Amino acid sequence: MKHEQLSSPVVTCTEGALAGIASNGVEAFFDIPYAADLNQPRRFSLPGEPTPWQGVRDARRPGPVFPQTQSRLTAVMGTTPGFANQSENAFALNVWRPARTCNTSDGLPVLVWIHGGGWLTGGAPLAWYHGDRLAASGRVVVVSANYRLGALGNLYLPGQTAGSMALHDLVAALRWIHKNIGSFGGDPSRVTVCGQSAGAWYTAALTRSPLGTGLFSQAVLLSLPGSIAPHEPEQAAAFAYSFCELLNVPPTLDALRQLSVDRILEGQGLFARAHPAFADIPPTFLPLVSDALPANLSEIDQSQASNMRFLLGSLPEEMGAFFSHDESILTASDTSTLQRLSVCSESGGVRFPKARRDGSGTDNYIRLLHAVSDEIFRAPTQKLADRIADHGGTCYVYEFVLRSRMPGTGACHCFELPYLFDTFDAWSNAPMLDGLDVEAARRVSADFQESILCFVEGGDPNCGRLPNWPRYTSRDRLAMHFDTAPVVGTFDVSVTTIHS
Repeated sequence: MKHEQLSSPVVTCTEGALAGIASNGVEAFFDIPYAADLNQPRRFSLPGEPTPWQGVRDARRPGPVFPQTQSRLTAVMGTTPGFANQSENAFALNVWRPARTCNTSDGLPVLVWIHGGGWLTGGAPLAWYHGDRLAASGRVVVVSANYRLGALGNLYLPGQTAGSMALHDLVAALRWIHKNIGSFGGDPSRVTVCGQSAGAWYTAALTRSPLGTGLFSQAVLLSLPGSIAPHEPEQAAAFAYSFCELLNVPPTLDALRQLSVDRILEGQGLFARAHPAFADIPPTFLPLVSDALPANLSEIDQSQASNMRFLLGSLPEEMGAFFSHDESILTASDTSTLQRLSVCSESGGVRFPKARRDGSGTDNYIRLLHAVSDEIFRAPTQKLADRIADHGGTCYVYEFVLRSRMPGTGACHCFELPYLFDTFDAWSNAPMLDGLDVEAARRVSADFQESILCFVEGGDPNCGRLPNWPRYTSRDRLAMHFDTAPVVGTFDVSVTTIHS
C-alpha cells in the first residue's frame, strides 16, 4: 500500500521513501521489503533484490509473517494476534529508532533481532518482539527480520532447490541493513545480531558462514540449541523425499509449487507425526552443510573467535517449555527415561547421574528435564564459550535463572523474552507468566536490557549498573545470573553455584 501524503516520519532507502509512525520518542517503520516477492510460481527460490516503488510506502503497520501452523509451545507462551496475518511474500524487516536519531551526525549501534520458533514458527512483526522499548533508550537502532519457515525455508531437492533458503533470507536482510541502516541513523559498521532458539542457531550459523562476513561484528545467542547440526545433503534429501511421499506428490519442484500453502503446512504436520521424538526436539527441515555452512556450529576457529565478540546464555530448565504439557514425559516410565538419558550421556551433553542439580528432585520428569536441557542447550553453549575463550576471543556468558510459577516449567525456554523486550503487555495471555509481579519483573528487565545495550554499544556488558561481569574463561566459567537481582555465578553442565 502506498500513500503520497502522510504526516509521519519519512526515510528514504535504496528502493524508495518510507513513512513510519512516531510514538513515545521512538519512530517505527514496519514491513520494509528486503527481497523481492516470489509468489507461488517461484516458491523455494533464493531471495532476489527488492523491487523499487514510486511515491511514499506506508510503513506504519506490522506486515505478515511467513506461513506456519500453531507452535507447540502455545501452552506455555500463549499467542499474539500477529500470527493470523501470513503470506509467502513476507520478505520484510522492521526498524525502530530513537526519534532524535535524525538530528545526530554519528550513527547509533544497530541490534538485529532473529526470532526463534523451532525453524517452523514465529515472525519479526509479532508484538512480543517489538523493539520500541530498547530504542527508547536512545542508544540503539533495533531491526527485526522475517525468514522463511519449515519446508518453505529449507526443503532440499538435489538439482532442484538450493536448500538453506532461510539462511539466505537472513543474509539478504543483513545486506539490506548494511546498505540502508545509515538512512535510519544507524551505523552499518556497528551491527550486533541477536537471536533466540532457532534464531540463535541462525546467528551462530552466520558467525561461521562466509556469507555473513563483514555484515556484523558481534553476536548475542540466547538459548542456542547447539546439539542440532545442519543437515548433510543426503539427510536433507531423504527428508524431502519423505515429505513428498506423505503428500502423495512426485519429488519435483513443479509438483510442490502447484500445491497450496495450506497443503504444504499440512505436509509438515504429517512429517512430524511420521518422525516422532520422545523427550526431544522433533526432526525438521534445516539448512545444509556446505561451503557456506560447516557441520558443527560450536567448532569456531581462532580467526572467527577473534573477529567476533560474543554474549551467550541459556536457562536451567529450557525443556520445561516443551515437557510441562507433554503427557508422555509427565508419566515417563523408568525404561523410556533411562533410554533417553543414555542418549544424553553418549552425546556428551550431560553427566548423569552426577546431575548438576541433584537436590532438585529425582523423579523421571525432573531427570529428563535437566538432562535434555543440558544436552540440547546448556552443554553446547558451554562448549562454544570454552572454544571462543580458548582461542582468545571475547565472550560473556549469562544464565537466566528466574523461574516461572507455571507447574513443571521452571526457568524455561522463552521465559526471558518479555524481559529482553519489556513487552509484558503483549505476553498477557502467556501461562508461563501467570502470577507475575510485573513491577518486580520490570526491574529484572531493566537489568537484562542494560547488559544487552552495553554489549551492543561496546562489546562489553559492564557499562551499566550491574555487578562486574567477568569475561568467560574455560577455567573459571563465570557467568552473570539474572534473578530478582543479578549476581555472578558459574555456568557448568555439572554444577550450578552462586558466588557470595
